[in-house]
Amino acid sequence: DAESLPTSAGPLFCGAPEYFFGWVDNRSSVYHVFVLENRTNQPLAVRLVEPSSGESGEAVVQNLVLPPGAKHPANLAFSPREQKGEVTRDFLVELPDYPGQTLTLRFRGEARQAVQLEPERVAFGTIPVDGAVTQQVILTFHTSWPLRVDRATSLSPHFRAEVGRNEAGPGYRINVSTAPP
Repeated sequence: DAESLPTSAGPLFCGAPEYFFGWVDNRSSVYHVFVLENRTNQPLAVRLVEPSSGESGEAVVQNLVLPPGAKHPANLAFSPREQKGEVTRDFLVELPDYPGQTLTLRFRGEARQAVQLEPERVAFGTIPVDGAVTQQVILTFHTSWPLRVDRATSLSPHFRAEVGRNEAGPGYRINVSTAPP
């Protein structure tokens, strides 16, 4: 299990600093509203920052001033583009008037390809002149709508493709074979 995130930093409070989004297609974006609360009787300046692992450093997403005692929605989004598997994306809430006080807001879930091929590439190695070599590819759909494959073909006359249900799990099995001359 993941560590539990603190719900406050100085006078700033967030009752649910972590959003578990389940799974999403890794070509889409994830949106969530975190509710920030100023627990003082003074206006509170906050800066939402998206830390970066690249050379560009941090990106300020929003600068806000929360009225005394007010709750304020922080609308955040991120894209798990090109990521697979478990994904965690953190945003930091910095308090300029309270140096060193930060609150972490976290997105957590799983990114998948809507259509997944395993393996993504097949190698046939040395092919005998008079024999066929067959490699198997599993096609899996990670969608909320049903998809069906009725047939598979090859554009090359040197290969054949056959499709069938994957007996070992969800999706389809595609057998790709060399076609001897």
